[in-house]
Amino acid sequence: MVVKLRDVEESDLPAFFEHQKDPLANHMAAFTAEDPADWTAFHDHWIRILADDGIVSQCITLNQNLVVGHVSSFEQFGEREVSYWIDRAHWNKGIATEALVQFLPRIATRPLYARAAKDNIASRRVLEKCGFDTCVIRHMLATLIYRASKAIEDAPAQYSTFSAGAGVRTPVEILHHISDLLVWTHGVICEEERIDSPLADWRTEVKRFYGSAVMLDQVLAAPQETLALTWAQILQGPMCDAMTHVGQLLMLRRLAGAPVPGENFSKADIRVGRVQLERESL
Repeated sequence: MVVKLRDVEESDLPAFFEHQKDPLANHMAAFTAEDPADWTAFHDHWIRILADDGIVSQCITLNQNLVVGHVSSFEQFGEREVSYWIDRAHWNKGIATEALVQFLPRIATRPLYARAAKDNIASRRVLEKCGFDTCVIRHMLATLIYRASKAIEDAPAQYSTFSAGAGVRTPVEILHHISDLLVWTHGVICEEERIDSPLADWRTEVKRFYGSAVMLDQVLAAPQETLALTWAQILQGPMCDAMTHVGQLLMLRRLAGAPVPGENFSKADIRVGRVQLERESL
């Protein structure tokens, strides 16, 4: 089975039209035409698509000449999205996944979004294989970095080794552990053996923390075919653990006499991919 992409030609439209007329396919799609049987409306819609430089559309072919669907990227509500349609006769053959794997590198914009009907488990799985479900985890990672930065920025000199009592980790030890969690998560995704890092001074640990976040974000942004853990397990495990420890850093700032000012985090400027160290003076 050879799946290839090529530019959509007007001669492909009759095949696309037949694909989208299928009742079950229409039921499973995230959005459909008002009247799937209206050829004129369908044809006119596609002619507008082909004439729009802001839309990238590719025909999906099987074994060189059989048209089995199409994949497109377009802007909607200010976000760059991807959608695809596969002839129902060729579902469950891995065609959609392979088509997206070939298509996504051609779209430079990130983040990239896709939609799937809530009950379309197969399509959701295709998107998950191609990395789309990681957007939530990447946003949580960016949130974690943003909140941790509040504890790290302008911390007094004594903060890193502040002790709240016997058996309680110091801030530098907590930050070291958070980095370990990020490195471990990266290792799970990349199937790499974990290499422990000894505890270092505060400045070194800060740089390791941001460096680990950048490495993890990069691998989260790439398509992953198989994982030792599901994205949900990664979210509920190491990511939530790390966020808990960020809360400890913030609490210790207050106990150390240097509380972080309050903030409405729901309105904070947190963006997917923004995880790097922005202030070298830290």
